[in-house]
Amino acid sequence: MSPLVTSVLDDIDGGKKSGFPSHSVPHHGQIRMEEPSTTPAGVVNDGGGGGAAATGDLLSLDSEKFVPFVRNDLYGTKGEGALGLIDRLRLFVAACTLLPIRILGSIFFVVLYYVICRLLTSPSPTAGSSGKLAVVELQGIRRTIIKCSGQFCARAVLFICGFYYIRESRRPRVGTTVEDARVPHSGASTSAQFCSQESGKRNSSGTATVDGNGEGDAGDACDWPTAIVSNHVSWVDILYHMYAFYPSFVAKESVAGIPLVGLISKCMGCIFVKREGVRVKGTSTLVLDRLISVQKNKHAQPMLLFPEGTTTNGEYLLPFKTGAFLAQSPVLPVLLRYPHRRLSPTWETITATRHIFLLMCQLVNRLEVTIFPTYIPSEKERLDPRLYADNVRLMLLREGGLRASKSGLREKRVYQALLCGETPSIERNEKLD
Repeated sequence: MSPLVTSVLDDIDGGKKSGFPSHSVPHHGQIRMEEPSTTPAGVVNDGGGGGAAATGDLLSLDSEKFVPFVRNDLYGTKGEGALGLIDRLRLFVAACTLLPIRILGSIFFVVLYYVICRLLTSPSPTAGSSGKLAVVELQGIRRTIIKCSGQFCARAVLFICGFYYIRESRRPRVGTTVEDARVPHSGASTSAQFCSQESGKRNSSGTATVDGNGEGDAGDACDWPTAIVSNHVSWVDILYHMYAFYPSFVAKESVAGIPLVGLISKCMGCIFVKREGVRVKGTSTLVLDRLISVQKNKHAQPMLLFPEGTTTNGEYLLPFKTGAFLAQSPVLPVLLRYPHRRLSPTWETITATRHIFLLMCQLVNRLEVTIFPTYIPSEKERLDPRLYADNVRLMLLREGGLRASKSGLREKRVYQALLCGETPSIERNEKLD
């Protein structure tokens, strides 16, 4: 399953990467948080300047711009830090015992799910000559089996990889009990399950005031999230969201041709796109069309979008891109954390092969998930995707206790180049951002 996981395209929309907006933000218990005139505590000041000074800062490994991508665990930068004798022995034993079992177990469940998808989709008359079949074309019992078996296999792989217990909590709305806030994983559609049931109030700025932790008013109609908006920390994020929500993704076009994974991604309703520049705008259009279709049908599966556009070390939240907010519809904010003592499951600057090796050699891995109430945008937020994105980000910063950073994919690529002893091309990376 890792080829699909590691090739999901997160940066679906560009948009201006700003810091904090100058407007109010929804917050717990209908508290409004005004934007301070000075830089808030916890915000990583990346200089904001241009010219030679900014370029020189980017070319230093000590730059604060790179802090969100620095690994903080026993294995150090790139996962190649020096280990003591006991740690090396521990790693050797795990590589000889845990690693082969976990690799074979993961492959088994990927193949099992592929066989299920193949059996249920091969006779479908809607597959067409290209074979590009999406789960939205499957109805009734076949769709239910594909969804439930996908959730089961994803959880099985997580268990095999050491995530024996996943701590999940949902922030309850005002007027709900803890029992009402249980997290569903199957049965009715995810969108319908998180349907808003209570109305919020508007503040003077037009920003949706929060009911509980992130839910505002959207009128008398029942609104449901068209997208799951999550911070992005690791490739493990994909497995968790597949298990918990079974959403659709945005993936590279090449994923559709990967053996096993290609059919699985089609059954999940993935949107396949090219990453090169001229198609980026088309990607946003495809995503917007999908979000609008989910908005019209509460039983459709929502999209999973990572608005940061890249992964971090889990301690910071990068500026949000606006792709998930263009449909002017509600979103479901989700926050992932990976507590650790030895190896951090976060995947930022370590290679995929090294990360998978170390993760599977660690006996126990931990994941904590916080699911916030559906965030329903105000009228101003519906008209301004940047305002909408910034307000959701600020809510996650405040409620999740994360630190804000102005860095993004450009800074991460420069940092990775510096770690490899290369001289990065600032101009080239700006275009990739």
